[in-house]
Amino acid sequence: MIHFVLPAFNEEAGVRAVCRAVCEHAAQVAGPEPFRIGVVDDGSTDATAERVADFARDNGRVELLSHPSNCGVPKAFKTGLEWALGGAGDEDIVMVMEADKTNDPALIPALVRAVRAGADVAVASRMIRGGAYVGFPAAREFFSRTGNELLRARYRVPGVTDYTMFYRAYRAAPLRAVLRDPGDLFAGRGFAVNARLLLRLHRAGACFAETPHEYRYNLKQGPSKMGLVSNIMIYSRVLIKP
Repeated sequence: MIHFVLPAFNEEAGVRAVCRAVCEHAAQVAGPEPFRIGVVDDGSTDATAERVADFARDNGRVELLSHPSNCGVPKAFKTGLEWALGGAGDEDIVMVMEADKTNDPALIPALVRAVRAGADVAVASRMIRGGAYVGFPAAREFFSRTGNELLRARYRVPGVTDYTMFYRAYRAAPLRAVLRDPGDLFAGRGFAVNARLLLRLHRAGACFAETPHEYRYNLKQGPSKMGLVSNIMIYSRVLIKP
């Protein structure tokens, strides 16, 4: 089974379309494999929860997971991953995607194939041939590229070029093993939790693969939730202590 986790904060404009596209492309995976989608509404102040609840009434594969207030990306990850692993077998796949239309659901079959071929983690990478940043503000692209270069130089994880991308497929067993003792993985706020999770899986012996991904920032509907300066500080700490 494939368990999709979609963290969402104020994504009323696009979250239904994302859920619909995930359903369409997941159904194309060879098998076909059963799947379910957990949308983590992190205390949205718009109609995100209502949009997801409406979709879920018509599609039993979708479930709304809600925080009463905005708790930040790490807590949204924690809620979503615990939900996924709570119903997952060891060989199941847990896939994390953004809910703002920037992650291309057409990559779902390729990411699933990479895990089924032996990877413990398959990353949708902007950094390898065929991947790209599309429509990114110059400052954000510079920060992302520089951050990834620094993380590659510091940690040198085999098979990984994109350390900061949310869009990944995980084999459930190694993910569950790492999260049995998460320590401070989900502490604080900010977007660096996904880099920390990747590095902890690496230390646990996980095998990685990548699939090229054109990250289309120009499809985002609404402002970015990433504070540039605060996340620079958070990623700086990851370079010191993963």
